[in-house]
Amino acid sequence: MVALTDLAPLLRHSVVPVFIDNQAFQLSGLKGWSRADRLNDVLLKIFHLAVRHDFVVEWNWISTHDNVLADALSRSAALGYGEQAFRILIHQHWPHLVPHLQLVAFGSLV
Repeated sequence: MVALTDLAPLLRHSVVPVFIDNQAFQLSGLKGWSRADRLNDVLLKIFHLAVRHDFVVEWNWISTHDNVLADALSRSAALGYGEQAFRILIHQHWPHLVPHLQLVAFGSLV
């Protein structure tokens, strides 16, 4: 959610693949709703981001064993390194986005 929020202004007119290792939430994303209120809250926030910034989310399931980047990011966030880890991962894996990160503060526009 943090990455999607931060990068939303850069995603205009895009199909954004989102990979999720929780199959129940991935299927909820495809349907657009969940029986769990907390998941509906997340889906609604993503929907509002997509409408506001004119992009479409493509919901994909990924095996937990193949989801090493997200697991590393979530573990570092639990230790208080979420923003720093996010920026390092972007720099290492998507260097073409690095110049745009200067325009985006964590969670909002600068």
